[in-house]
Amino acid sequence: MNSSKLTLQNLTSSFSIATHQTNKIDAANSSLYWKWACMNKAKYRVILSVLSTLITVCLVFAVNNRQAYAESAYSEVRLSVMETSCQGELTIEQALQRTIKSHSQRDLGWRVYLLDDGQFDVVRSVLRSKVMKTRYRWRVSFDGAVLAQNTKAQKLCQSA
Repeated sequence: MNSSKLTLQNLTSSFSIATHQTNKIDAANSSLYWKWACMNKAKYRVILSVLSTLITVCLVFAVNNRQAYAESAYSEVRLSVMETSCQGELTIEQALQRTIKSHSQRDLGWRVYLLDDGQFDVVRSVLRSKVMKTRYRWRVSFDGAVLAQNTKAQKLCQSA
């Protein structure tokens, strides 16, 4: 019985020593893991920072490029309407200039609007009196055809 107690005591002692050694190894591994994780966390922060900067630069470039494209498209559409022949040798721009000069109206300029379906509306606004505004509106379709959209634009080319 004595030898069995001794053996049981030895086993318990050995188990406690083994547990203590395992805990030390776990603590060392845990410490190494945290050092590795912290080191990688710093690397990941740098990588995320670089990626974030890169994405920001790409977005800024895309937005600026889109704005430049839109501005050139708007000016092309506006010019196509201005240079469309109205009646005889006159263009829409020349017919509008005649109308504005002959009636002492104030020119408010051209505006171009992009529609949801991808077509463009081009509007020329003229101030006839202090409160009365006249708008001439044309639609530029996908194939570049210029179509009058209101009666003022239709009458402009008929009377010019």
